[in-house]
Order: sequence, then structure tokens, then C-alpha cells
Amino acid sequence: MAMLRLTDNFGLIVYAKPSVGSFFSRYLKSPEELLVTLRNIQPIKQLAIGDDPFEAQSIGFSFNNAIKLGNAGVELTIDPQVVGSISISKGSSLFDSDMDPFQESIAIPAQHAFVAAALDLELDVTPGEKNADLQFSFTPGTTVVIANYRLFPLTHGIMSAVQSLFEKFVIPGDFEDVEGLAEHDVVTLDGTGSLKLTATASLLTSANPLATLNTGIVPVRILEGTTVTVKGTYTLTGSYQLRIERLDSRKFRLGYQKRRTSEFDVTVQAHVSAEATAGGFELISTILHAVSADPVPNKAVFNQAGLTHEQISTVAAAVKAGVERSIALSLSGELDALDSSSAAFSYEIDIDRLDANSRKAVHDALNGDLTGIEEPGHHGITPLKSIVEGLRQGKRILLRVNLLGIFNHGSVVTLFQKGTLIVDRETGDITITDQAGASRLQFTAENFAQDSVKLRRVLAESLLITAAYRCSATISAGPQLSSHYWFFELHQNTTLQHISDYLNVAQALELLTATARIDKLKTLRGTSVFGRSTVFIDASYTDELCREMFIDAKTGHPRPEEEYESIGRRALFLLLSADDSTNGARRLPLADDVTWNKMKTLGQPGFPTLFAPLAFNANQIADITSDYTLIRWWATSMHRMGQALAQMIDFIGTNPAADREDNTFKKRRNNLEDAMTSVVSNTQAQFGEPWGILALDLASGQRASTTLQLVSPRITAVLTQRIQRIRPGVAGHGD
Repeated sequence: MAMLRLTDNFGLIVYAKPSVGSFFSRYLKSPEELLVTLRNIQPIKQLAIGDDPFEAQSIGFSFNNAIKLGNAGVELTIDPQVVGSISISKGSSLFDSDMDPFQESIAIPAQHAFVAAALDLELDVTPGEKNADLQFSFTPGTTVVIANYRLFPLTHGIMSAVQSLFEKFVIPGDFEDVEGLAEHDVVTLDGTGSLKLTATASLLTSANPLATLNTGIVPVRILEGTTVTVKGTYTLTGSYQLRIERLDSRKFRLGYQKRRTSEFDVTVQAHVSAEATAGGFELISTILHAVSADPVPNKAVFNQAGLTHEQISTVAAAVKAGVERSIALSLSGELDALDSSSAAFSYEIDIDRLDANSRKAVHDALNGDLTGIEEPGHHGITPLKSIVEGLRQGKRILLRVNLLGIFNHGSVVTLFQKGTLIVDRETGDITITDQAGASRLQFTAENFAQDSVKLRRVLAESLLITAAYRCSATISAGPQLSSHYWFFELHQNTTLQHISDYLNVAQALELLTATARIDKLKTLRGTSVFGRSTVFIDASYTDELCREMFIDAKTGHPRPEEEYESIGRRALFLLLSADDSTNGARRLPLADDVTWNKMKTLGQPGFPTLFAPLAFNANQIADITSDYTLIRWWATSMHRMGQALAQMIDFIGTNPAADREDNTFKKRRNNLEDAMTSVVSNTQAQFGEPWGILALDLASGQRASTTLQLVSPRITAVLTQRIQRIRPGVAGHGD
């Protein structure tokens, strides 16, 4: 057994004999005397912990030789050139500093302090080797920081405490190591690696019925809110801390803390049957069952309808990828949302109550496999927290299924048989579309959308078409079934401007007050790097709200073009933050009626002359011109559809029993479809962006059920409740 000799530059010599359970006794590859040099700047031999013997409450130490540790082979190495540290933590709690990368505080009893020793260890296990007890699922070749914290009275001598730390220093490779900890002892290991687990996720399906041009008059049969259960293996890769806290009696707490403000990569491997992966129909059938009110036939029926084995195989693989992406985004969001409480997983373990299965589950968990410990019902294991619990309960994970063209077929099954299924790689959203919709969407041979942004823009256009049809009551979706406008954006390298823009959208949607937005931005002051972020907006529209988009509720007349201009200007004005000086030129014509009317009178060729006195440059005029084109397109298109809808509504109101083959009915419906065709052929790109959501939101009186979810390692906001409304004019929108 090795002997430790502790020395400093003030004549200190203290021998420490490692205890049976310490890592020097259990894992040291070459037992020999090890010299530990303390780097204190004053004599500490006679001082107590409460005397604050270390400058800044910590000192460094180093070993004279490299130390190699492991069971069979070398798994960990302590480099003699790396300086460890000994520190004292007093006060009310441990890990409570705002600067602590993991937090999740532990109380410190009065008149006590934690004395800690921390070491940097290099993982020597090579990739591909079986996990060893001292790997802890951290990445081979990386550095792991291990610290032991031991509680002492403030009156306890500092050297006696340090000697005790080295004699009983523990690396928790197995139960025997944990059992050797004294009450209140804490062991932490910080590093970068991967945690794995297998668990079941419940995905709540959200069906989105959307119409295409020339839609028939067929009642739709759709289910919404059905749960799809998928078992999968999840791998979470990032910076985390394994923490063990010895409690009273024979209990300890085992936790995995995510490093605050860091990012985790999440991969999901859905478990499907061999038949499904080999071209079967199991997963497709599950999705169809979730959104279809009609029975779903077996695979043979679809084969007879013309879907080949190879096509079904391709679709099944795309659906699987979509499901996996939906789960991964949700789990990434759960991880990114961890901040002041950074525990991703936490369990209380009662050693005396463990049986063989639960002991194995805990042992596997120490090696980074949480599958066993996440299973319910283990003797001696009490789950305290798990970020996958929300996935199990289906609280925050949606599987969005767009049904583009459903009103032509009525049945989800028929739509699938006669159409195409496309998966958005970015969001995992599934779109089942008829041939008319498929002709507008470009997709790969593997049934993935070639351009996710274009896909979402087409869906936004289809919502507008659907709203018009629903307004005219020429299609029937049912009073409880909403059509959705969805927006999604992911930034891998998010800036403060991105965050500010997202919060601006939330304020414009009346999900956040101006004061709350400013307060949130203040908390981010000084932060320049935000890493990955996602923002998701969902607005759902019923028949009543669709009607309000086009028809004045008081007069029953189509809303005038000028009103839509006002709405479009206001939407853009609200999104162009006054905090950004570059927006000044663009905001002017949006807020000033006189300037806007002059622009309409002069036309776009006259803009340079109009803005010459203000010294606007070419780029600013180009931006203003683009804004003008967008708003004029919006106002003209919405008014034209409103006029056609009013005629249709008037005819149906006076002729409720009229034959749909009546020439007058067909003429007015053709006028409506001509107006829709004009919209589709001239849709501006911004309509698929937050401006489009906000413009429709304003047009419907901001009464749509709307959710905005912003998730990043630095800031998380899930906003669902509208604030009290104030209805100003275009100018002075609360900025």
C-alpha cells in the first residue's frame, strides 16, 4: 500500500496512510511512497479551518510522479505537472454561487465547513474498449476533474482535515467506494461524455387540416390529441457532473448535473420491429391511427392501391426519422432549459434495500448507462428528478401532422393512399399531402423536404386558403378542429440580436409585456454567445377566427384594403425593434400615414426622390421598397379574398339549401378560387416568417390560441397567455 508524504515550504511533513476504501488502496497501479507538495504562502500547521488558512480559501498541490489508476489496465492518469487544489467552503450552502457551473446547492450545518481536494485526471481508456469502472462514461482522452468534499467543524485543525481527505479520497468506481464515504461526504466528477438510456416517449399528435386550391366539399374525419408511444434509446452528449452525496444511515444521493449554459447533443434511436425497419407498415400505421377517425387497413390494402413494398419502406424510414427528430428537439429543449437547477437526473439510493437488479442498475448508472435506474419499481431506488419524465408523460413533445388537401378526400387514409408523405428534417413534422400539394413541394427520393423553409411557407399559404374556405363555410372541419400556423427556426450560433428579435415577436403577439421583455434582456447584458437556440410558434384558428380575418364582425362587409395596409404596417412596425438603429428608416413609413400615402401616390420609382431630403442610402430605400411590396401584396390579396368571400357568404345565407352545382354558387366559388390562386402565385417569402403569423394574428383580433417557445442554454421562455390588450393605431405601438 502506498504511503503519502505531505510537505510544504514551511517545514511541514505529515504522513498519510490511505484507508482501505480510498482510491490509492483500490486502484493505484504502482504502490509506492508518493510525495504531495502543498503550495501554501504561509504556515498552516497550527491553524484551524475557521482561521481561513488559505488565501482566497484555496491552495494548490501537486504530486512528485505520475499516478496511474485502474482495475485491469490503466484507466486514469494524474499528471504531476497538473496542480490540484484544496479549498474551504463556508456559509449556508455548497454549490450555491452564481458562478458555479452546476449549482444545485447542498446545505452546510452551522459552525461547519466543507474542505475539498480536487484533482485533474486524464482518461486513458481507448475508444472501443469496454467501459471500465473508472471511465464513468466520459470521453476517452479527455480530462476529468474529481473532487472530494468532507464536512468538518470550523474548530478542526486544517492539516488534520487535509490529512483525512488524502487518506480517504474516493473515486466512486463501485459500491464499495460509495460505502466508504462518511455522512455528508460529497464526491463530484466533472467532464465531457455521453449518458445513455432507453425509455418510452409519449408523443401528443397535433393534426393540422389544410386545404389546397380547388378543394372539394367533403367533411373531414380527423382525430386530434391522440398519443403515440415510442420506445427509444437516447444518447446525451455534453459537459456534465456526476455527483454523489452521502446521506444519513446507509443512503446516498446520485445525480447528474448539466453544466449550466452549455449545449448537449441528443441522438434518438427509435425502437421499431424488424418488420418495420425492413419495409413494414407498423410505424406508418401507428401515425395514421393517431390522426384518422377511420379504421386503418393493413399493409396489403395499401399494396393493392399501388403503394409498393419499396415505397412503404422509404416512407417508414422517413416517419421514423421524423419521430426521432421530434423527440430529440424536445429532449434538447429540456436540457437547454436547465439553469439554476441543473440536475438532469437524480436518485436517492438506500444501500441496504437494494437487490441484485437494483444494484446492477446503480452500477450501470455509474458507468453512464441510465437505462436500468430509470425503470420504475427498483428496490432501494427513489427517483427524484429525470428530464425524460416529461417525454414519458407527453407534456412538451408534439408530433405535428399536416394534412394538406384533406378536404378533398375527407379521410386521412385516402389522403395517404392517393398522395405523398413528406418529413421535415429540421422539425420532424410530417406532412401528408395530396398531389396538388406535392406538386408544389420539392422532396427527396427518401421522402424528406428538400427545403424546410419553403415547406413551411407553403403550409402558411395553405392556412390562408383554409381560412378562406372555412370562413365561407364551404368546407367542414368541425367547430373543435383548428387549423394551425406553425413557425420554427433554429440557430446554431445565436446572437443577442436573435434573442431580442424573438422576444420582440413575443411582445408583438401580446404574450409578453414591454417591461418583461426589457427585464429579460437586462439579465442577458454582457452575454455575447448564446449557442444553439430554437423558437417555435403555434397559432390555431377556428371557423370564427377565420371569418374575422376577412369579414367585419359588426357590418358583415369585407374589410377594406386600407385596413389590411394598416395591419401589415403595424405588424412590421412591431417586429422592427426601436433598439436597433438600422431600423429607423424602415419604421418611418410604417408609423407615419402621411409618408405612406405619399409612397402610394408616387409609386416605387418615386421613392428615391421622396426620401432624398432624409439622406436615406440605397440599401435603406431598397428595404423600404421591399416592405412596401410586402404590405401592398398582403392588403390587396386579403381584400380581394374578402370580397369574394362576402359574395359567397351572402349567397349561402340567402340560399342555405342551394345546390352546390348551382351556376351562381359555382361562379362565386370560382371567384374565390381565382383570388386564392393570385395569392399563391404571388406569395412573399416573409409570409412564412413571424411577420405572417403576426399579420394573421392582428387580422383575427389576436384571439387565436397562440404559444411561443424559446429555448437556449442562456434563456428559456414558454409563453401561452395573452396579456391585457391595448389597441393603438399604427403609430406609437408601445415601444
